[in-house]
Amino acid sequence: MAAERLAEALRLLQDGQGSPAVAVAGAAALEVDGVAVSLGNEPGRTEVLWCSDDVSRGFEDLQLTLGQGPGPDCMVSGTTVRVPDLARVRHDRWPELVMEAPGLAARAVFCFPLRMGGIGLGVLTAVRRAPGPLTGGQSADAAILAAALTRYFLAGAGRARQEADRVRPQDPVTPRGQMNPPDPMNPPDPADPPDPLPFLHHAVVHQATGMVSVQLAVPLADALLRLRAHAYGSGRTVTDVSHDVVATIAILQQRTLAHAEAERDQLQYALHSRIIVEQAKGILAERWNMSLDQAFATLRSFARARQHKISHLARLITEGGFDTDVIAHGVKETNRAEPGGPVAGRETS
Repeated sequence: MAAERLAEALRLLQDGQGSPAVAVAGAAALEVDGVAVSLGNEPGRTEVLWCSDDVSRGFEDLQLTLGQGPGPDCMVSGTTVRVPDLARVRHDRWPELVMEAPGLAARAVFCFPLRMGGIGLGVLTAVRRAPGPLTGGQSADAAILAAALTRYFLAGAGRARQEADRVRPQDPVTPRGQMNPPDPMNPPDPADPPDPLPFLHHAVVHQATGMVSVQLAVPLADALLRLRAHAYGSGRTVTDVSHDVVATIAILQQRTLAHAEAERDQLQYALHSRIIVEQAKGILAERWNMSLDQAFATLRSFARARQHKISHLARLITEGGFDTDVIAHGVKETNRAEPGGPVAGRETS
């Protein structure tokens, strides 16, 4: 049965169907509780691609949060790291991980390098809920799966590099030699090989790192360290904290955008109202043969006396729906009642 499950995992890779299904099939083939597949992105660090279950996912999140564990060690050394019982690990080997071990679902961890000669690509990690070593058969099957994963990723990287370097005659090229975005009228050939890296399990961590870097004006490396420190201090994984950061900043951005839109609308309203008032001043100045300042003083006096908004009155004037002689007559009556009030200018009775 284990051989059939291993054959299923190998078939998926041979057919170019790299996905979490490979991790699920691998866990079944190795008869462990979980399997994770990760690639190295810099010395001592890996990027998780596929996890078969919550046990393996939780352990990988913890390693990322702490920056230590059998996975990073395997990546650096290029050799298999076997931990049959996490509770028996020396404290000085992985201090923070040892402290967290009692609360972990994973009790045994086995990391196999994805390596071709001197080239290290990543790590295949198998976890179990119960302590104990792998059998000889399980270790052999894990080595076979790790070798198949290595070939799969090397082949995928080669295809990706060839595609990046290849510029077909019909492809538009920018002056710098870079290909333009794909033409929607000329979609990619379905027969093209699939992307070997279609999904990053910790993509949200990288997104949050970028956001924190901008918010705090610190380098990306420092931003990641702050995320990890906050996660460890709060007893959470860096993935959970990153989800909160992305969600919170998204909410703040939405609020900022909504506030900006409200201010824009207010500004546009004020500008439009000002334009209408200026147009009304021009109408009154020309109609009554007075200066623009006198026209505005007349308009303002009439509006105040009748508790009208100047902008509303100006709109009625510009739309031709208001008899301006009423304004002149009203201001004249106001001036008579209040000596020293504004003069409406020369008006015809």
